[in-house]
Amino acid sequence: MELTKTKEKSKRLKDISGKWKLEYHPTGTMGAENFGGYTLHEFLNPKNHKTIYRRNPNGQAISYYMVAKILTIFRPDENPQDKLDVEWLIHHPEVKVQGYKNVPIEYAKAKQDSAKLTLIALDYQELDDIDEADYIDKLIGRISQTSGVHAIGLSKIRYILSELNRTYRDERYVTDAVVEKKLLATQLKTFVRKSMDNAKAVNKILLDDNMESARVNYEIKEMIRLNIITTNTNGMFKYDGLPIGTSVAGILNMWENEPTLRTDMLKELGSYQK
Repeated sequence: MELTKTKEKSKRLKDISGKWKLEYHPTGTMGAENFGGYTLHEFLNPKNHKTIYRRNPNGQAISYYMVAKILTIFRPDENPQDKLDVEWLIHHPEVKVQGYKNVPIEYAKAKQDSAKLTLIALDYQELDDIDEADYIDKLIGRISQTSGVHAIGLSKIRYILSELNRTYRDERYVTDAVVEKKLLATQLKTFVRKSMDNAKAVNKILLDDNMESARVNYEIKEMIRLNIITTNTNGMFKYDGLPIGTSVAGILNMWENEPTLRTDMLKELGSYQK
């Protein structure tokens, strides 16, 4: 049954592509053979308390979602309704989420401890659940991807290598992005293969929040390399003669307090990198 009155939509989320699995966990004496379905109804936005309905691709609100099987598979890349349902389920307080790091914090806090349903991002399940060889092989496979939503481009490879304090540029090929990416990706894969600790360090950076931090640290390193940021004998970093801190943390603090300063510095960095 569809509702003619529209309500608030689920928040659009980062990268919900790949394969997902919704599992129902029977409780008490009710085993899988006695499962008769489970109904999920609309719920409230924990911030503004507006009702969030399930929707169809035309934007119409749907009154409920019937979980008809113990295990349900979703493929958001192939099915528009699956994409909408996965977003809605991620936000739903009666559905726990595994293997996906971008659940908005206010919705994560609203999750019920007694929830009988778990939504699992199969392409992002924790690598800790597999042995070292498979862990490393899976990570190497991701670094090797050249297309698709999970591919890691040249910029991200630079961010990762920079965060690891390794060489993130090959001056011989900076004018040939394809060749340079292959060489830097090979360097990164060699680093990963050396140890499980190395692999875990790279996998940790690949998380969205950590990648953003790696990007910012890379930008600062590039500004220092290009003398946009200079240092004096006392170890003070300066920009255009203005003291901006004695450490990366100090620069970040200055940027937080002076966002226009960061904008100006990034514009200058961009002009050098064209």
